[in-house]
Amino acid sequence: MERERLLPICQQCLHRKMDFKIGLVCGLTNKFADFHISCHTFEQDPIAREERNKRTLSEKTFAEKHIRISRKGQHTINFVIFFLLKNFSATV
Repeated sequence: MERERLLPICQQCLHRKMDFKIGLVCGLTNKFADFHISCHTFEQDPIAREERNKRTLSEKTFAEKHIRISRKGQHTINFVIFFLLKNFSATV
């Protein structure tokens, strides 16, 4: 469980290294991350940061688009209910 918590941090580090036998390790120690709160050798990889920012923006845009669609859908449902209630009350 600890490794899963640290992996997103290591994926952004300039010192990360892929070991094809065991996975992502620290390129300085050739071991899994073993820090608790923060890594004193962490250096942000600018390319990884840019990719993360693009991905975050893409996810935000995707979510906003679906919120707009769901709001439009809700307006349509409200209109149909209003229309049905209006016609139903007119016939009673």
